[in-house]
Amino acid sequence: MQGEMNPPEEIYLFVKGKPGSVAGYIHRIGWSQRYIIFTDENWPKPWNVIEVQDHKAFTISDSQRTTDERFKEIQLMSPADARKSAKR
Repeated sequence: MQGEMNPPEEIYLFVKGKPGSVAGYIHRIGWSQRYIIFTDENWPKPWNVIEVQDHKAFTISDSQRTTDERFKEIQLMSPADARKSAKR
């Protein structure tokens, strides 16, 4: 979800049907069919991961993100680029 306040480039991550964001303001985000990976203002390190199907959340190190086959192909984006990509 894109923020409506200033700055307008803020994005937040919501679970459908739940009223609150599962993260603070998102710094970097990327996704695949199986995973959403992000950093936010509450937890800028390590990387936060959500398993899309099971809604399981866990963290990984930057080293794991770049070497683990599940995550290394996920393109990380700024909030502005993520918003553009999601609209496609």
